[in-house]
Amino acid sequence: MGRAGISASTYTSIFQTTSRWNGFVALAVAEKLYGKPGIEVVAYVMAIIVLPLNVINVGVLLAMTGSGRTLGDFLKQFIRNPIILGCALGVIFNLLHIRVYPPLEDTIEMVARTSLPLGLMMLGAGLRISDALRPNASALWPVGLKLLFTPLMVVLFGLAIGINGVTLMALCVCGAVPTAMNGYLLAKQMGGDAPLYAAVTTLQTAASFFTIPLALYLTAYIGG
Repeated sequence: MGRAGISASTYTSIFQTTSRWNGFVALAVAEKLYGKPGIEVVAYVMAIIVLPLNVINVGVLLAMTGSGRTLGDFLKQFIRNPIILGCALGVIFNLLHIRVYPPLEDTIEMVARTSLPLGLMMLGAGLRISDALRPNASALWPVGLKLLFTPLMVVLFGLAIGINGVTLMALCVCGAVPTAMNGYLLAKQMGGDAPLYAAVTTLQTAASFFTIPLALYLTAYIGG
């Protein structure tokens, strides 16, 4: 990284903005274009990859920023991360068939209904328009990797294992959406390059208005 002129903190933000994806945007696009089948695919993908992605990103930040490299440091960050905890508890409850107390379940469901609009509001509030007008090379790399390379790899993998139709299109949406804003908070807390993360998020969000339709068009063409 030193030879490439990239600092450790800059690398962590490039890694985060390339590997993370905005499930709220994916749900919104899938619902609008493909209805319930599209939402089900996105929800299934979220259930599978959100937890490991967060674990990996926390590990990269710990290793690269010097904020701690021991198992104890990792476990401390793991316990403090609400996304990791929420996903882990959901998986445990599902596997053990634990029933949630009905009034509490109704409350959680009402909160869940607000998560999509609140997530989209958070995305808009975190954008930094001024940074999009003067991007640097460090900000442009994750834009290309996330919005072009990632959906290409996702679609090719889907085709390779025999996926097609709405499922393939919804998978393309998952790969083509911009990064998630929660990584910005993680960057601020753990010594990452938070300003770069905000700049990349802004650029990806703006560019995705053009790249998502392009990715879906090409997927539909390739998938027949």
